[in-house]
Amino acid sequence: MTSFTVARAEEAALPACFALLPMLAAPEAILFTARDADGALAGAGGVLWQSWNDPAGFPAWVHVLPDRRRQGVGKALIQALISATQGELPFVWAVQPLPEDGEAAAFARACGFTAEHRQLFFETDARNFLGPIAETVDRLRKRGRIPDGARVVPLEAAPIDEIGLLVAREFRSGPLRVAEMLHRAMIADPEEAPIDRLGSRVLMVDGALAGALLSRRTGNGAAHIVCNVVAPDWRRNWSNALLLEGFCRATVDAGCTGIGFDCRDDVRDTIGLAARSGADHVRTETLFRYALASFAD
Repeated sequence: MTSFTVARAEEAALPACFALLPMLAAPEAILFTARDADGALAGAGGVLWQSWNDPAGFPAWVHVLPDRRRQGVGKALIQALISATQGELPFVWAVQPLPEDGEAAAFARACGFTAEHRQLFFETDARNFLGPIAETVDRLRKRGRIPDGARVVPLEAAPIDEIGLLVAREFRSGPLRVAEMLHRAMIADPEEAPIDRLGSRVLMVDGALAGALLSRRTGNGAAHIVCNVVAPDWRRNWSNALLLEGFCRATVDAGCTGIGFDCRDDVRDTIGLAARSGADHVRTETLFRYALASFAD
């Protein structure tokens, strides 16, 4: 087995780390490198020093160069990240859910991570998805449940920075990063942007921000719901339904033939909507976490 050394990344090593892990180009990130005996870079890993997820913890990233994999480099980087964060917050998290039976999930388990929850992914025909949602909105309107001042508008007609704050609070993200991503979406090609400004929709009530549904193009004629957030004061059945209807109509008008979405395996409303729209359950992913020693330990 090739020998290697894991160490805290010094300033001179940061450009190489950022090339492998561009999402960690931030002052609050802590990074480590793994190098061969001759000094050649084998991989890098890092965490962001901010609370993330619920319960709180550090998101962690690891990237090992292809020709250095299966040599213990990834495990050594993970152990360095765990040692660096012990006693600070309850958990280190894999930064995103991992395919349930994939190599990444097996790697997480081998490093001592355990499953926190399962994420179910669905795909459905856009018009089939619109049908039951439009019926729900029509029923709510007839019952007078939707306020007269409620409007669903395109992303470009909404207060971007306020949306960034709303999304950041809900998903424990950095508000400036979310706002930056949204501002980039306003000028980027919808096929390449992380957020699709044409399909994303925002709920306004009497001119005030009440919710946002952000989507992205998937490159196969479909749109995927990235997040659907409603402000606490407007968390009613009608608000979520109205946002979804606006998104579905925009998606169909934009020529997207399919819609993808995901949810935790305990979110009954979304799973029920998947069943009513004839959505296919296409895969399951698992979010992994590693329990850190507490101050008391």
